[in-house]
Amino acid sequence: MVKSLFGALAGGTLAFGQTSWLFGKEATGTKTGTSKPGEGHEEKDSTPTSTELDKMGKEYETFLAGLGLIFIKPVEVLMPHYKVRGKVKNSLPPRELWTKMPPTLKVADKLRQQLGVPLKAVISAYRSPAYNAACTGAATQSQHMLNVALDLHFDCAPSKVVQAAETLRSQGFFKGGIGRYPGFTHIDTRGKNADWQG
Repeated sequence: MVKSLFGALAGGTLAFGQTSWLFGKEATGTKTGTSKPGEGHEEKDSTPTSTELDKMGKEYETFLAGLGLIFIKPVEVLMPHYKVRGKVKNSLPPRELWTKMPPTLKVADKLRQQLGVPLKAVISAYRSPAYNAACTGAATQSQHMLNVALDLHFDCAPSKVVQAAETLRSQGFFKGGIGRYPGFTHIDTRGKNADWQG
């Protein structure tokens, strides 16, 4: 599914785009599409086209692949780091924040298993402060900037995802936030429980 839509990570090639961490070049050949409504999701997103990951991109891909996730693939996590809002590009998380994401990815992986439906997209993962500021409706202290949050679009109603996430949280699988939005669900592992609807 992801391969047919966006290409594969093969030999470090990700069919997406060039950002500052991809050889330092400006993106070329962008396509404009419509984002899902909700936290930090403007109406238009620019998605750059094919290039190769630089050294840090490949290292982050290797880090993600080493987490032993069953369903969530590195390419799905890397995609949001290529997004552009206006003229502001997102980026990879700083290396010191890489270890903050695994608990949230494990929750996403478990949700995928529990729901038994495909993950259509990771809409948002890490957001740089500048990129977060460019996202309409994003919290100024967003958990995305700490690399502990994911916005997930599963192939089912968000209410079903929220219910599954609440069950996992009540079973002690994680402590964190669950946000219900039209078209996607926010989850984070901030260490204390929070619930909201956008």
